[in-house]
Amino acid sequence: MIEFSGVGKQYGDGMAAIESLDMTIATGELTVLAGPSGCGKTTTLRLINRLEEATSGIVSIDGMDVRAREPTELRRSIGYVMQHSGLFPHRTVRDNIATVPHLLSWSKAQIAQRVDELIETVGLRTEIIDRYPHQLSGGQAQRVGVARALAADPPILLMDEPFAAVDPIVRGRLQREFIQLQEKVEKTIVFVTHDIDEAISLGDRIALFETGGRLAQYAPPADVLAAPANGFVADFLGGERELRRLALMRVAAVETEPGPEVTSDASSASALAAADRYGWSWVVIVGDDGQLIGWVACGDLIGGDSRIDEVVIQPFGQAVSADDTLRTALGAIVTSPLGVVPRVDGARGYAGLVTHASLNQKLA
Repeated sequence: MIEFSGVGKQYGDGMAAIESLDMTIATGELTVLAGPSGCGKTTTLRLINRLEEATSGIVSIDGMDVRAREPTELRRSIGYVMQHSGLFPHRTVRDNIATVPHLLSWSKAQIAQRVDELIETVGLRTEIIDRYPHQLSGGQAQRVGVARALAADPPILLMDEPFAAVDPIVRGRLQREFIQLQEKVEKTIVFVTHDIDEAISLGDRIALFETGGRLAQYAPPADVLAAPANGFVADFLGGERELRRLALMRVAAVETEPGPEVTSDASSASALAAADRYGWSWVVIVGDDGQLIGWVACGDLIGGDSRIDEVVIQPFGQAVSADDTLRTALGAIVTSPLGVVPRVDGARGYAGLVTHASLNQKLA
């Protein structure tokens, strides 16, 4: 979809914002441009819609040099979302979203239908449609900004640190919603951020830039984390690189440990025998239907033929599902007095235990 061939950008004082850049952005992928301040990531983004002009090389879309298209016509075919939403303060939400369709001379009926569709798509309530930007929360304003960028159904969406101006809680929610939105709209998205965690969670591929506009590495997030291209990339990823790798992996990808599992109507003697086989000091308790109930310490078991359900069964503080990340699983393991977290499938069906050893094996 988008290709940079030997692209450079220099300013009048001779400073190079971008050195010779060669990069291809695939159709339908979300590509994140990341790096420290002053590395050229925003300039790279703005070269696509000609808000900046390259001083050397070619930027092309679908094989056509962007300089062959009239700038205004080009920009109307590309969605653009900026950090502070950039909404027109004197226009309502409805009119802000309708900006580009109106410029393209859509009919009133087409515009009204598209605005209603987008309000629902980006997760806004219909009652805000006649409000003005100053009457919106930060999260609402950013959603309206995304809706406006999508209004004419452009194939490309450019996003320049769109969530940086909102608080961390809202930011996390917007990121999750945006991932779901991309699954629906399947646009080619170029997304700028200086936050490596945001880059990892959102991107299909990450382009990491060094100061001076040099592309240090361009690869899927898992590859960047597993094998940084150089010392700069390793330093930018920081000391939590392995934890960030865990955030990309799902619980379904690791082998679980069955553990000493007994039913709630089992005898204490059989529970003690199960714990002894594993060399553990506690047992997992499940119901007859395989649902997870909790755990019991061997020291609390009464000897002889007494049953498990005659003692107090402790609940697991947290359980994980196949779709949870391994980082979530690690957090649960760290806070558990047992040093493990159970995996449950379906209606709490017990599927084994996730342990430190299983996480280490997956990382290796």
